[in-house]
Amino acid sequence: MTFHERSAATIIGALLLVFGAYFVVLIGGVDRRVDDFAYKPLLILAVIAFTALIAFSHVFLALLTPNEANTLDERDRTISHRADQIGGTMLGVAVLVVISLTVLEVAHVYIANALLFGLVAAQIASEASKLWFYRRTS
Repeated sequence: MTFHERSAATIIGALLLVFGAYFVVLIGGVDRRVDDFAYKPLLILAVIAFTALIAFSHVFLALLTPNEANTLDERDRTISHRADQIGGTMLGVAVLVVISLTVLEVAHVYIANALLFGLVAAQIASEASKLWFYRRTS
C-alpha cells in the first residue's frame, strides 16, 4: 500500500471516528428544544480533534515511508483529480439540500449540521474513490 493509499484510508477512518461520534452525540441532544442545544462547542472540539488526528497520523505515515511522502506521479494526480470530481459532485448535491432547507426556513442548527454532514460525506466519498481507483489500476 502506497503512502497516498494509507493517507486516504487514514482520512476515512478519522472522519468516521470523529464526526461519527459528533453526529451520535448531536442526535442524542437534539430531542431537546433546538434553541437550548449548544452544538457549537461540540463542533469546535470535533474540528480540533480531527485536525490533530490527521496531522499526527500523516506525520507518522511520512516517517514510515519518507521517500513516498512528497512524491506525486501522473497516476496519483489522475486518481486524485477523478476522486475529487466524485466528492465535488456529492458536495454540490449537499449544497442543494441545504439551500432547500434554508428556503423552507428550517432551524439553523439543522442547516449547519446538514452542511457539515454533506461535507464529511463528500470527503469520505472522495477518499474512498481514491482507494478504489488505486486498487483498480494496480
